[in-house]
Amino acid sequence: MTITAELPPLAPFAAPRPFDQHARVAANGLRIHAIRQAAAPLVTVQLGIPFGVDSPEQTGTAELLAATLFTGTANLDRSRVEDEIALVGGALRCAVEPERLTVSVTVLAEGLPRTLAIIAQCLIDARYPGAELDRERSRLIERVKLANATPKLLARQLMYRHCFGAHPVSRQIPEIEHVLASDADAVRALSDRNVVPDGATLLLVGDIEPAQAVDAAAAAFEPWQAGHPATRMEPLPPMPAGRAAEVIERREFRHAAVRMAASSVGRGDPRCASLYLANLILGGYFSSRLNTNLRERDGFVYGVQSLLLDHAGAGMTVIEFDTDAATAHAALDRAVADLTALAEHGPSQDETDRARRYATGVSSLHLTTREGIVDRVGKVLAAGLEPDWIHEHLASVSQVSDADVARAAREFLAPERFTTVIVTNKAVSHQGSPEKRRMT
Repeated sequence: MTITAELPPLAPFAAPRPFDQHARVAANGLRIHAIRQAAAPLVTVQLGIPFGVDSPEQTGTAELLAATLFTGTANLDRSRVEDEIALVGGALRCAVEPERLTVSVTVLAEGLPRTLAIIAQCLIDARYPGAELDRERSRLIERVKLANATPKLLARQLMYRHCFGAHPVSRQIPEIEHVLASDADAVRALSDRNVVPDGATLLLVGDIEPAQAVDAAAAAFEPWQAGHPATRMEPLPPMPAGRAAEVIERREFRHAAVRMAASSVGRGDPRCASLYLANLILGGYFSSRLNTNLRERDGFVYGVQSLLLDHAGAGMTVIEFDTDAATAHAALDRAVADLTALAEHGPSQDETDRARRYATGVSSLHLTTREGIVDRVGKVLAAGLEPDWIHEHLASVSQVSDADVARAAREFLAPERFTTVIVTNKAVSHQGSPEKRRMT
C-alpha cells in the first residue's frame, strides 16, 4: 500500500542574523576584521595580501616565497614555527595566486595570541633560509609537473591565456625554468616589495570577542611596517568576444575540455544579484539547464558548471565541462543553444523561484559555520567590500524581479559574448564551425 501526502509549502526566506563583528584599519594600513562565531572553541585566522607580479619569472619566485615564508626567522627555525602553532592545534598554510597571497590557520581560541605573534614575527623577519629554499624548490617542481598533468588546472590556465594573453592572471601555473631560476635574493626582494601591511586584510572568525580580537591583532602586527602599499595585479584587458572556438591540442589529454568565458560584472555592481540568479539557472547548480541537457538528457558530460569569477574587480562568467573528443562540438552546440534560449526568452518563473530558494538557502546555511563565514567574507574583503555586503546581496537576491533576471541573462549570457577554448588530445572537426588550431 502506497501512502502519498502533499508536502507543506516552504517557509519564506528569513534573512540570517547580522554579524557580531568589529573592524578597524591599523596604523600600518592593515585592515582587520573580527567576527564572532562561537559554535566551537576555535578561531580561524586568514591574512590576504594583494600580490601583483611584473614578469613570468616572478610567478615562480612568488610560489617559492609562499612555500618558505614560515620556514625561519632570526629566532625561530621551521620546526619551532610549526611546533608553536601545533601546540594550539593548528598548521599554517600559505598559498599564492596571480592576485593574492593568503595565509590561513585554524587554532584553539585560547591560542590566538600565540598564533598572531608567530605570524607577525615571520612576516616581519622572514629569512628564507637557503636549505629550506632548496628543499621547497624541489617539492614545488614536482607540484608544477602534477599541475601540468591535471586537465582541470591546465585547461583553466589555457583558457586564461586565450582570453588575456600574457597578462599575469594567465600565469596560474609557473614554469619550471622560472622556479629553478629563483634564488634567495629574488625571493627576498619580492618579499620586501610585496609582503607589506598597507592594503592587506586580516580576518578573524570564531569563539572571540571581536573588539578584543581586533585590539590584540593590531598590537601583534604593529611592528610590521613598510614604506609603500601592497602591489596589486594590473587590471584585466578587455576580453575578446565572438571568436571562433579555438582547439588547443595536448597529446596527454584523453578527452576534450571545453571552456567558455565572457566578461560580466563584479560583486560591487548593482546587477550582481540578477546575474547571480541567471547564472544559477544556466549552470550554477544541479537543477540548471546545462546540467539537465548536457548530462541528464544527452549524456555528453558527467558534470558541467558555470561560474561567476572576480579578478581585479572585473567579473567573468565561465562555463566548464569535459567530454569525449568526438562529442566536443555537439556538446558545445548544446551549450550555445542553452545560452541562446536563456538570453532570448529568459527563465521561467518556476526556474527563477527555484534558483532563488537554492541561493538564499545555501548561502544562509554557509553563514552558520565558521568555515562558511571565512570563505564568504574573505572573498568579499578581497573585492574591497565590507562583510555586510553579504547580507545586502542576499536581500537583493530574495527581492530581485523575474524581469531583472531575464535582463541580466540577455545582457551577459548571450552566446556571442563568449569566447571558447577546446583542449583535446586530437584534432576535432565540425562542419560549419570555423576554428583555429595550435599545439602547446
